[in-house]
Amino acid sequence: MRSGSLPDTGGVPTTVIVTVGADDLVNRTGYGTYDDGSPVAPTTLRGLAAQAEVVTVLCDGTGAVLDLHRTQRLADKAITMALYARDRGCSFPGCGVAPQWCERHHVIAWIDGGATSVANMTLLCTYHHHNFERLRWACRMINGIPWWIPPPYIDPEQKPLRNTRIDLHGPGTTSRGP
Repeated sequence: MRSGSLPDTGGVPTTVIVTVGADDLVNRTGYGTYDDGSPVAPTTLRGLAAQAEVVTVLCDGTGAVLDLHRTQRLADKAITMALYARDRGCSFPGCGVAPQWCERHHVIAWIDGGATSVANMTLLCTYHHHNFERLRWACRMINGIPWWIPPPYIDPEQKPLRNTRIDLHGPGTTSRGP
């Protein structure tokens, strides 16, 4: 969906109307439907939701619209600047990509109820943002800092790691782990 022509902090790439039950979307079960009635697979639904603004429409049993909600998925400028200040670039351990070249990442996925907030977001370079799950890494916020949990094939004890560029105690102090 993303063409590469939109700014990193800008716009939603497209508008697609899909109807799906909330439980089916979260649990990755069942199919949704496009507005023309065509089926949409659960994996496709999650991919669409990860890249688009989600509008929740509450309907009654007859299909009449009862309420409409919009929620913010994309980090605004204030959140982005706070992430720049805290993470100082890609938060993945050992990565040196500068903040202005990073994407904003929800630690708890937005579609799974994760907030669009500094407390639930971190900066990741494009490579790490699009590959950490495939490589079986996980991110956890510990005391407001993003820590990365390596997969068992890298560390059987799965001890959390952080990018050492993120200073835990402020300038000029000694950084200690969680």
